[in-house]
Amino acid sequence: MQGFMQQIFSPGQHQTLMNSTAMQNFHNSAEMQNAMKTGDFKAMQDLMNSDPNVKALMGKDNLDKMNQFMSQSEGNMMTNGSSANSSRRAVMNGSGTTNAGSNIMNF
Repeated sequence: MQGFMQQIFSPGQHQTLMNSTAMQNFHNSAEMQNAMKTGDFKAMQDLMNSDPNVKALMGKDNLDKMNQFMSQSEGNMMTNGSSANSSRRAVMNGSGTTNAGSNIMNF
């Protein structure tokens, strides 16, 4: 996910986005933490798309790109031949640990 975000934002834009109060609040919300913990990409997308602050910070075009990326990622993980949950964990935090999603929003 971090690589994807670096493709659509410059390093300065990325840092500003991630350090913003709105993004920190979004990331730390109970709903987002639960979605990351369970690897629920659909819930993450729904939360992202319903948060006006995230939409304003990311912009419509970038939000659309993120939605496309997340939809494709979930589909790829569901068909890779292993457990969906463990696959999501590995992709979300890049380490395969059971700390499923502690880094999902650490673009």
